[in-house]
Amino acid sequence: MKKILSFLAASLLLLNLFVSTGCEDDSSDPLPNVPPTLIVGSSSDVTEGGTITVDPGTIVNVQLIGTAGTDDLETMRFQENGAAMDINNLPDVTGGTTMVGSATALIDAGDASGFTWDAAYTVSDVSGTYDFSVILTDAGGLTSTVNFTVEVMPTITASSIWEAISTSADHTFLTTSLTEAGLQDVLTNGGPFTVFAPTDNAFTNLPNDILAVLGVDGNGFAANLLLHHVVDGSVPSSALSDQQVITSLAGLNATVSINGGAVMIDNALVTVADINTGNGVVHVVDAVIIPPVINLTGVLFNAAGPQGTGGLNLLTGESVNSGDVTATIKDEGIDIGAPDPSTNWRRQISGANGNSIRYVDESALPEMWEFDAANSQTLIADAWNTGIDFTQMNSGGELVSDEILVGDLLVVDTGSGYFLIRIDDLIENTTTGNPQANDDYYEMSVKY
Repeated sequence: MKKILSFLAASLLLLNLFVSTGCEDDSSDPLPNVPPTLIVGSSSDVTEGGTITVDPGTIVNVQLIGTAGTDDLETMRFQENGAAMDINNLPDVTGGTTMVGSATALIDAGDASGFTWDAAYTVSDVSGTYDFSVILTDAGGLTSTVNFTVEVMPTITASSIWEAISTSADHTFLTTSLTEAGLQDVLTNGGPFTVFAPTDNAFTNLPNDILAVLGVDGNGFAANLLLHHVVDGSVPSSALSDQQVITSLAGLNATVSINGGAVMIDNALVTVADINTGNGVVHVVDAVIIPPVINLTGVLFNAAGPQGTGGLNLLTGESVNSGDVTATIKDEGIDIGAPDPSTNWRRQISGANGNSIRYVDESALPEMWEFDAANSQTLIADAWNTGIDFTQMNSGGELVSDEILVGDLLVVDTGSGYFLIRIDDLIENTTTGNPQANDDYYEMSVKY
């Protein structure tokens, strides 16, 4: 019996060994297909993943070296900025290929295992950044890609912004205004800047009071208005977008709007774009861009003081005679009955040429209203509409202020617009030892 059991055990052991060895799978998984490789050769003008900067229309040579993996090479696709290249912009390729009427090249049988091709790209005449890709595909659908970037520089048509503007037959008024405002040097040697340049016709459409002061040498209004047409940095038209807010060198904002290809900067249409110069770019516009608020400073002298002063033109910030037709406000001079000449300055202000003045009543304005944040005519008009009328009168029956203090806020109505004034300082008795010189003055900030 033991022999039988031993025999059975041995038989089962042999059977198990036979099954385990006889049924074992001795096959192995197939190796994955090897993809192709594509590299940029050493004789190229570019490197893989690199960037070069060229002039418009430059020919960029790229050596493309492809090597097959497991399967034969089949096609090569050319892309620009993520999309198939336009057939008219495809590179000229020297090698075993047939273009198929699109941005795809069929690889000839002789090059199916590998190739070295020379591709000559003629870059755009339009400045900008162009990202190129070349995608090599084999018969199994595996790919290899190379990428490079070409920065196309703008064509320089003038050595400086000043040269472009001053030599233009359509910008004689702008040239004169920039000269009188002292901006010629900065537009020649500074930058880079972007200038939105109004034509002569654009200036003729301005209100007469604004037009009259633009050619006045050195006035603050002209400088601020002109600087509102200048933006820091070189901004080509391709970098402008709808509803983009740009800040001018005057510190004020303008809004870009684009509709159907028409580009507006606030109220001005860009009629000629991308005049590129050595220190920036000029865009011609058909209107003067009027800022929401112009900021300037002015000095109003004691009316009994230096001859030709006592009035202030708030449009330009210029001190003028109190009786001058350009004066917006005027000082009330001295109290000749005061016993002490050193304290006889009235420190009172009135409107000149029929202009009206009120105190700003900050308690009647929104809680967040403040002088520095009043950057629109609407906010300045609100200050007028809620303002407090003067109650005192001078001998001529004109309303005059109480004694002016530092920090006082005033608002002026000229009939065609409003001016907001802050008294920043009061300077008295500036001529040592001669109080009768009456060369006292107010320093003020003005918004309109």
